[in-house]
Amino acid sequence: MSPNNKETKYGIIITFHNHVKDFMMPCLNSVLEYTIKPRLILVYDNESNDPDRFFLLKKFNNNPDICFIRVDNQLENDGLTGTWNQGIKKCFENGCDKVVLLNHDTIVDESWPIFLKSIKEGDCAYGPVSDNIGGFTRDQKRSKDYSLKNSETLKETIFLSGFCLGFDKNALESNKYNENDYFNPAYPFGYNEKEWENRFRKREGKLILVEGCFVHHKNDNAWTNIKLLRRHRKEPLPLSFSFYFRILIGKFGIVLHKYFPKIYAKLKPYFPTK
Repeated sequence: MSPNNKETKYGIIITFHNHVKDFMMPCLNSVLEYTIKPRLILVYDNESNDPDRFFLLKKFNNNPDICFIRVDNQLENDGLTGTWNQGIKKCFENGCDKVVLLNHDTIVDESWPIFLKSIKEGDCAYGPVSDNIGGFTRDQKRSKDYSLKNSETLKETIFLSGFCLGFDKNALESNKYNENDYFNPAYPFGYNEKEWENRFRKREGKLILVEGCFVHHKNDNAWTNIKLLRRHRKEPLPLSFSFYFRILIGKFGIVLHKYFPKIYAKLKPYFPTK
């Protein structure tokens, strides 16, 4: 196969902390079933003490597509963000063309290849729709039925939740936080994707919603009690007033749409979609 016709290689980065049987195992099974080859699946065990992690290793350790990495001290490794930064580097070192950051509490289905194939070269980052977002944009919370009816729709949005983000190499390299890191290590968990997206949008990068891909998100709270989450962030969140204002208006639109649909229909043109 000539270099111009080289198959796209996908890198999937999944980080977990405990809850192996309830979340990590179903997630990994679904990723193995539906992720296009060639592929590299990096699984970061972020200081888990769940004994089922050994069962996970035993079951999948001989799979050539999977690489397990154990993190013994999250405080020293910058939490979830640290595994993202290290995983992205490892993906590129192993010839991956596209990279996906995926939460361990998700399950992908037959629509997953639509998401992977939608990741194009250029200044864009991508996210799927889901039943459970836990983020700021109303656009991303959709049903499976909605996704099926909009299987070919790509839509620009103002924010993508970090439970699943897809990038090509250019988008990540052009928006690095510093020489060594893609995501700001001052945000080991919360706001890591928001800070990245804020920088990305300032340099005219686009956030694209792939409505034809539905990812079930269970919203695990495995990290809730980790002392790392109680550490003060090293920097205030550098998001503009306009960013928060657009989010507030978007939230107001959700309430109107649910309880006052007739009023919403008249005001819809004034609510942000980008």
